[in-house]
Amino acid sequence: MTFSPTPFAFETEFAATGEVLKAPEPKYLSREDADKLAAKARSEGEVRARQAVEAKGFASVDKVAAHLSPVNVQLAAIADTLRREAAELAMIVARKIAGAALDKDGEAIAADAIANAVRQLKGSPMVIISVAPDSVPQIERRLEQLRRHGIGATLQFVGDAKARPGDWTVSWGEGSTGFSRDAVEAAIEKALNARLDDPIEPQLELFSAA
Repeated sequence: MTFSPTPFAFETEFAATGEVLKAPEPKYLSREDADKLAAKARSEGEVRARQAVEAKGFASVDKVAAHLSPVNVQLAAIADTLRREAAELAMIVARKIAGAALDKDGEAIAADAIANAVRQLKGSPMVIISVAPDSVPQIERRLEQLRRHGIGATLQFVGDAKARPGDWTVSWGEGSTGFSRDAVEAAIEKALNARLDDPIEPQLELFSAA
């Protein structure tokens, strides 16, 4: 059996002084290089893991948002219904409270208010007072006291079938003043309706995908 000798390859060259001139790449890593490579691999792995978790989380959010989109519409409709019902209830309560108070003391309130208005009209030739028919006797008795104090305006009382307890109107040549429960209720209702026409504030933005 014949063997062919294989020449040994000297990959490292030395100078005459023993200094290494050329050497192959080392087949091992120093501790420092190994630590650097490990840190780099760890960092890259953490980034990839975080990206995977975020992607999965975003997909879940998109899925939830897709399912909640019709719910968002239903909730907006429910919110609008509840708001309108609350406004209607507030209107009923306001009418009840105002009505009870004016039904109880309406004539006295009207008499005092009319008397105050008439005091400011001493120079007017004619004052026409319109009130609820049932309120005329009591109001006239109250205002008769003003005549005894020398108020010269000619007063004329007119019963208004449309007037409600507490309603009153004083008319004279230069203008008029008064109070109407219907007008107050209409003003309240107008304000409520104006508020109801305002767009509902978006409360469900967290359900919308970015």
